[in-house]
Amino acid sequence: MDIATATIEEWRELGFHYELDDDHHVWTLTGSRGGLGRFAKILRQFASDPRNDVPFEHDHYGPYGYLRIMNNPDERGFNSNGFFAPRSEFSKLADVIDSRLADSQTGSTIDLSGDFSPDSEYELRLIVAPDDFDPGLFDPWVQQEIREPRDAYKPPNGKS
Repeated sequence: MDIATATIEEWRELGFHYELDDDHHVWTLTGSRGGLGRFAKILRQFASDPRNDVPFEHDHYGPYGYLRIMNNPDERGFNSNGFFAPRSEFSKLADVIDSRLADSQTGSTIDLSGDFSPDSEYELRLIVAPDDFDPGLFDPWVQQEIREPRDAYKPPNGKS
């Protein structure tokens, strides 16, 4: 299996695509209602796992591992390093996500910082995509690889 195919499969297993925009201080998660619902499930799993009781214990998600969920016993919010809160608070964020998704339409944008951490450095934004949304094909790197596949063993100048 090549790297692009493996990356596509990892996005599909995750169920949604995420992107960090440091210039605008926004984490954007794009997925169908079901895919974004999987994000809520991930949050609940993190919240219910007693191994995450250790301060600053965290897990990484997605093919690049940039998305990090971390137990921070003293504060909650979103920043360039990921999402942090006391472990049990992640189930509350999951409840907010489920509630907001239930009222959403395809194409809706849902900003969550105001509901979870109004003073957060970053916004957490969900974009509700159609039910047939494929997060694996939404990745810009994957799109580039599909358009212009590279041979990993060929030198850049094309000579052997």
